Amino acid sequence: MADADTVALERMMRGIRLKDGSLAAIMDDKRKLIYASHALSASAQSQLAADNRLVKEKNESYSVVAETVSRSNWRIVVLFPESIIKKELQRIYGVGFLFAGFGLVIALLLYFAVSHWMVKPCKQMIQVMKRIQRGHLDTLYPVRGGDEMAQLGSSLNTMILHLRELIDREFRAALGRRNAEFRALQSQIQPHFLYNTLNGFIGLNRSGQSRLLERAILSLSGMLRYTLEQNDEVQLKEEFDFIAKYGELQRMRFAHKMELDIALDPEAERIPVPKLLIQPIVENAIIHGIEPCGRPCRLTIRARLRRSAGDAGAVLDIRISDNGTGYDPDKAMAGVGISNVRERLRYAYEDAVLRIESATQEGTTVTISIPLKEVNVIEAAHCR
Repeated sequence: MADADTVALERMMRGIRLKDGSLAAIMDDKRKLIYASHALSASAQSQLAADNRLVKEKNESYSVVAETVSRSNWRIVVLFPESIIKKELQRIYGVGFLFAGFGLVIALLLYFAVSHWMVKPCKQMIQVMKRIQRGHLDTLYPVRGGDEMAQLGSSLNTMILHLRELIDREFRAALGRRNAEFRALQSQIQPHFLYNTLNGFIGLNRSGQSRLLERAILSLSGMLRYTLEQNDEVQLKEEFDFIAKYGELQRMRFAHKMELDIALDPEAERIPVPKLLIQPIVENAIIHGIEPCGRPCRLTIRARLRRSAGDAGAVLDIRISDNGTGYDPDKAMAGVGISNVRERLRYAYEDAVLRIESATQEGTTVTISIPLKEVNVIEAAHCR
């Protein structure tokens, strides 16, 4: 049995800082209350004696924190109100959520900043690649800085430059091959043309028409100057002037057997065409259509601009027709001249069309249609 002054116990409990309704108590080894900082009900004392971790009162519940003194086996108990603990927890949760929100905002800002720093160069590279795909080979990626993306952009620019050089070399090589094939086709016409013309001179010579032969030779010299010029394209007016001289030369040979009718639309005079494009067709009409025919024949050569419907725009139509012997297209093969003209048209114009209509003893009509969108109206100086 011990008797102690309450002041001494209060001095002992002074080290426990109590606030917000917390209580402190001392219980002996029999779990009887010796001291309490505030009055405790009998129910609370019995719950403490039973070592409960939660003490429930009418208006409040308390969480119990207890420690046993080893020498005396006394028990020091501190009771914390549950309402205060919940308020503290709410405050802690609020601070935690606040920090979490700030952290999320900062993370999002960092994410967007880093994403922008990484994604924007990738998008620019994709745009550059799409422009290259559409044929804009002068497009380059703007390199900034020295990071990995800048190094990747430099590699992309190097690849574009190499691709540009490769395409340029391949284009020049393909263009050279195309020009060589075109000139080879064009050169086939000149010997064929000279052979047939000289045969006509032999006929004039044998018939004793020396003056006509002299005029024919002078006309041939002017025509040779035209054929030997190094340009591949001429204005349509120049080609028609050459055809007029050639037709006049053939009229000297066939006298009144052939009538020549040439007409050129003024709007089509300056349109460029491959040189000697019409001459093989005219020559075919004379040799295979008019010469074998036993009656006078008419050779008509027309060129005009035709406005077509839709997106095709204007079309240049060149029509060579005769009312000579004609032939059956299903049984006859195309001659060297027609095949040559067809190939040269294919090289010069992608969408050009050559049509042949013929019937036995009715004549032949050859029509060449060239979309004007594939040619440019040029000055005479550009052709020569």
